[in-house]
Formats: sequence, structure tokens, C-alpha cells
Amino acid sequence: MSRKILIDRGLYETRIAATLDEKLTDLIIEPNDRKSLFGNIYLGRISRFSDAMDAAFIEYGGETSGLLLGRDTQTTSSVDKATQIRQKRNEGEKFPVQVIKDPTGDKPAQLSSFIEFESQNLVYKPFAKDIVFSKKLKDKSSKQELQDTLGPFEGGLTVRSSALNKSTDHLIQEFDDLQKQWQEVSSNASEGKTPRLLQATPPTALKLFNRYHDEAPEVIINDVAHYQKLNSALNSRGIPTVSCTLWTKPDLLFDYYQVEAQIEEAHQIRLQLPSGGNITIEETEALVVVDVNSGSAGKPIGLRTPAFRTNEEAASLLAEHLILRNLSGIVIVDFIQMSNKEDNREIENLLRKVTRNDPSQVRVIGMTELGLMQLTRQRKLPSISMSAKNMMNCGVASIPISVASDLLRNLQRFAAEAKTRQIGVKASKKLSPLLLDQQQAIETSLSLSLSWKEEPSLEGLNYTLNDGRT
Repeated sequence: MSRKILIDRGLYETRIAATLDEKLTDLIIEPNDRKSLFGNIYLGRISRFSDAMDAAFIEYGGETSGLLLGRDTQTTSSVDKATQIRQKRNEGEKFPVQVIKDPTGDKPAQLSSFIEFESQNLVYKPFAKDIVFSKKLKDKSSKQELQDTLGPFEGGLTVRSSALNKSTDHLIQEFDDLQKQWQEVSSNASEGKTPRLLQATPPTALKLFNRYHDEAPEVIINDVAHYQKLNSALNSRGIPTVSCTLWTKPDLLFDYYQVEAQIEEAHQIRLQLPSGGNITIEETEALVVVDVNSGSAGKPIGLRTPAFRTNEEAASLLAEHLILRNLSGIVIVDFIQMSNKEDNREIENLLRKVTRNDPSQVRVIGMTELGLMQLTRQRKLPSISMSAKNMMNCGVASIPISVASDLLRNLQRFAAEAKTRQIGVKASKKLSPLLLDQQQAIETSLSLSLSWKEEPSLEGLNYTLNDGRT
């Protein structure tokens, strides 16, 4: 099997895709002017409390204060866990906090004082206790050997399933590196101004590489500066890579590897199932709603009803799209109703099985009284639908970054097909501010010459392209 990590660096956004045998498995979209803060560690200061939420607002260096809930508050004092945060901490108090949810819209960043440090195989938790092993690690002697070699230490440790084939010496080295990171953060937090950044998380591409390291992924990047930066990050962390290549072909990177069409599918609400049924995935501000429909699911096969077969396919496809779309929070699934309770339990167990390797924590809660399956998924990155709503300021107007990036890609395709560096653009009234504000930046980035005009007949954010030489 061939694993690739493709990095498409554009003028306004960076898209990172992981593929397995040309099938898209992961997609991360980040605006170039605002990176995810998830995992960053800051020295924060309590500005005020909210008794109604049992929370504190923390000045940490963001545009607005972050939110620290009582349940996410570590304290060294001997107070009851149920005690409100006001009794655990003091206004004006300074201490390290970690971003566990990025700010979105009007919602502030969510913070935790339970700091965690992650590597490829381990998660070190300075304020936890005990060693927790992945359920996939079943060899008792290997687990005992690691515990004996580590000896007593402060904090807790989670050993991931990826540690299965790693030597004890390798894991000890990883653990030592994580402890050094905590020592450095603790030392830096004791002096200097507040608030400030204590430790930034590695580039997103590096996180994907860590996830698929054992599959020896080929990393391909279309931007020279980004290529050099990632190579430097890989080398500084002592991570060998089989292949890290700079993309120099005239074709667009995602077009060449047929990723663009799969991204289009990942944005679709309705997805077809092999049996003829379909599922719809709709993301709202409060939760993600999934509806399973039988469609033309056909006749029973063996002892299995069409409903069971459709639900089985839907569970597997949903597990893929939870990762691909970066869906998180509460997920409600309306499976096709089945009269056999054993079939319902089997679908629930299947959902647990297919989400077991999800890089984010997934908790399958089970059926509600209304017959709806409920689960939750930890939020680490914005969903791709939320990323598509990121806006850029163009003078007096705001334009979705995804629309601007799509225009640039179409300009590149048109230039290659028409064999011209001069392109004419007819833009709708809503899109015109983008060209008015960004024409020079676009021309410089793509080495093109643009001529454009507003076209009253075009609606929304639509545009047309033509050969600028005629």
C-alpha cells in the first residue's frame, strides 16, 4: 500500500491531504494568516471568573480571553474536585494553560491546565497518574518491561497502539524528550512577561507524518519555502522520512493525484452506499446529524436484512468521514430501524470497532429512547465545512478564502490549457472587491497578467475566464 501526504500551499490557504492508494483519508485546510492554536501552551493569567459557568477567563495572548472550565483546572492544593474554580484559583494568578479547542466565531478558545505532551507513540501528562496502555498492546511482558525500565516518575503516561513494534529503548528516548519539554515549559513559566507563548505545536503536516510514520509516507510539497521549513522540522526532531519531495511539475498537485474530486465529495451532504442506500451528513452549530436511508437497498442476503446491510455500510463510511471532514462534538445517527435487538447491538459494536483507530477520541454512547445512535468525537481541528467559511478582508467587503483559492487554481488551469499568461476575468459584483484588492498579489503569485471587469449578469460569487490576448 502507498501512503502519501500532499501539501498544497496557496496564496491564501494551505491544504494538507493524506491518501492511501490514491484514496483520500485525511484533509486539513488552514488559512495562511491564522494557524490552529490547538495544543499550544501559554503562560496565562486569570482576568475574571464566571460562577454561572464555573469557569475563568484567561488572558493568554489571543485576540480575546480564553475559557478555562472548572473541570479542566488542575490545582496543587488539596481541594475537592467538585469545588468551583473560584476556590481553586485566584484572580490575577499566572500558570501554564494549553489550548484544547480553537476559537470559532464568537466562541473563545477553550483552555486546560492539564498539560499534555505528545510524540508518535506516547502522551505524557505531568498532572495525571499511572501508565495507560492501548487495548491493542496485549503483551503483558513487554508492558511490564517498559514500566520497570521507566521506574517511578511524576505524572502519567499513555502508550499508543503505534508503540506495538517499538523497542523499549526507543520508547524511553521518546519519554525522556517529552519530560524535557515539560521541564523547559515549567522553567520558562517561572519568569518573563504574562501572557505569552511557552510552546507551539509542530506544523500540522508533521502531526500527520507522526500518525502515519510506520507506513513510510511519501511527502510531496508544492512550495519551496514550506518544503525547506518542513525538512528542517523533520531533521530537528530526528524523524527520518523515506521521501520528502518538492513538486515541480506544471500540473496542480491535487489534480495530478486526483484529490480535488474527492475533496468535492467530502463537501457533499449526501453520499451513496454500495448497496444502493445513502447517508446524509449535516453539520450544525450544536451537533452533527447523520441520516441513513435505504434507497434501493435490494433483497436480503443470507440472514441479513437490507436494513442491516445498509446500516453496516453507513457505519463504516461514517467512521471514514468523521476523520476526513474533521467532524467533532455531538454526533447523532438515525440508522434505519431494525426490529431485531441483536442487530442493533451489532451495529453499535461495529461503530465502536471502526472508530477505534480514529486519531481523535471517539465515544460511542449507544441508542437513545428514540432509537438514535449517539456518539461524541474530540475536537482538534476545525471541520472542513467550517474552514470553508473563513473570510478574508478585501477593502470594504469580506470574501470566503475558499472562493479566492478556487479562483487561483482555476486561473492556473486556464493558463496551462490556453498556454497564455494573460487572462481576462469577468466577475460578479460580490466578487469584484477581491480582484480590486488582490489583483497585484495574484499576478505576482501566479506570474500572470490579469484584466478584469465587473459583469452585472453574474450572480453570487461567480466569474468567467477568457484568453486575455483576444
